[in-house]
Amino acid sequence: MKIAIVRLSALGDIIQSAVVLQFIKNFKKDIEIHWFVDEKFEGILKNHPLIDKLYALPLKDKKILKSLKILLKARKNNYNAVIDL
Repeated sequence: MKIAIVRLSALGDIIQSAVVLQFIKNFKKDIEIHWFVDEKFEGILKNHPLIDKLYALPLKDKKILKSLKILLKARKNNYNAVIDL
């Protein structure tokens, strides 16, 4: 099972949202978690042990084509659920 979590920006919100990961993993151990975040906050989540894949989107620079490429690549994951935090 794959879950995508979308919490793109707001440092405090990202940190608070990361708490949800433990609840998800406790619910079902084999859940694969992918997180979408603004690239300027990538360092906060980069080595988080409960995140299986981190997608950093270049939102500040408004590189729409680069963001679109990342999203199209991620779309191939066929997520079972997408959670917008």
